[in-house]
Amino acid sequence: MRIGIDVTAALTQGGGIGRYTRELVRAVTALDGRSTYHLFAARQTAPPAMPDPLPSGSHIHFQTAPLDERWLYRLWYRLRVPAPVQWVTGQLDLFHSPDFVL
Repeated sequence: MRIGIDVTAALTQGGGIGRYTRELVRAVTALDGRSTYHLFAARQTAPPAMPDPLPSGSHIHFQTAPLDERWLYRLWYRLRVPAPVQWVTGQLDLFHSPDFVL
């Protein structure tokens, strides 16, 4: 199964949704080695705020959107432009966005 997770909050927020997302990614990638995980994030304009790194492995792929979080927010919420995450991640079976975006 190809699973996508928006990890933008994990890279930009030290607590709250950021911590939840980091812990979620750690847990699901450790439990399930048969699926491939596509971790999606908006391009960062500031250094990451995360105190602990996301896991890595052959079944984990990190992909960055060509736009930063501010511009993606404007496209998705303000202008309501349908920009599918699959443009960056490729086809997915499941996508989870824990920070109330998409």
